[in-house]
Amino acid sequence: GDSRTDVVSNDGTIQTDPMIGKVEDNYKSNEQPDATKNIGGAGLVGLLVHSYGDGGQYGADSHLAEFHGKSDLFVDATNKIGGAVLEDGTTVEIKADLAQEGRIDSNGSSVLFWGTWTNGSITVTEPERPSETDTLSPTQAVHFIGGAPFSDLPTSGGVVTYTHAAHTPASFSDGNGSGDMLSTSQVQIKFGTGQVHATLDIELTRANNTNVYQLAVPFADGHINVATGGITGKGSATFISGGADSAILECGSGCNGDIAGFVAGPNGKFVGLGWGIDGNTATPRQVTGVAAFVEQGSTGTLYTGTGAITGGGTSPVP
Repeated sequence: GDSRTDVVSNDGTIQTDPMIGKVEDNYKSNEQPDATKNIGGAGLVGLLVHSYGDGGQYGADSHLAEFHGKSDLFVDATNKIGGAVLEDGTTVEIKADLAQEGRIDSNGSSVLFWGTWTNGSITVTEPERPSETDTLSPTQAVHFIGGAPFSDLPTSGGVVTYTHAAHTPASFSDGNGSGDMLSTSQVQIKFGTGQVHATLDIELTRANNTNVYQLAVPFADGHINVATGGITGKGSATFISGGADSAILECGSGCNGDIAGFVAGPNGKFVGLGWGIDGNTATPRQVTGVAAFVEQGSTGTLYTGTGAITGGGTSPVP
């Protein structure tokens, strides 16, 4: 497995070059996407989320790595994403099945898109280092989420609450288990102070046990860089209810967890978020996923299914 250090800091930056949260970044506002790599009309910011099957974490202790923009996403002849360019020229090439596609449109334009790759391989190539390939089983996944650049963020005021809209199914690093994010999950942002609070309720099933865990990131440990919209945070995941905690993550009173993401779309009314939880198990075990959130009181049109990230898919009946 691949293990990197210092990918995510706790000051609202993602440690890549360029960074989502780096004040001097201008690429989000002036980069013109390559039309041949146009993914659903959006995608100037985004994240890959993955833990290797041997317990090593892609993206170090955060599970999270930034891709720089839509023009840094690879697509194949059928217009399906096949990888991304990451920090310092690192490339991630994925030969796997695209699944769990989804997007949210606002006023006819895509503001968030997401999905997973499963059942194939992921190859990471860093400059001046040999490539490393890891196999993805049908139950292991690389998650991705991307979004359109934000405009006109609030600069003051109180707490802005974002409610859960959609997510990819949670995946275990060893492929043994499944999970979902519950609709009670939410993100809160204080734009005036640059603080973020997240409560993510995750239902996980493994070895005939189904448990609910809550990954909580307090305002003191969650941050947004309002200049670029980058979100990062560290928190703790606790066992809430269900069967035997020891059968899944052994969190007891707390497992380490991380979030990273971004605000997207007009007035920053949408949030794309990646998350990861490190279990306290004897053998390293991580759970990861991505989710989409919409500002309370705002609306967007959700599309899911094959082709959703490229303008197709089906909109659920309200």
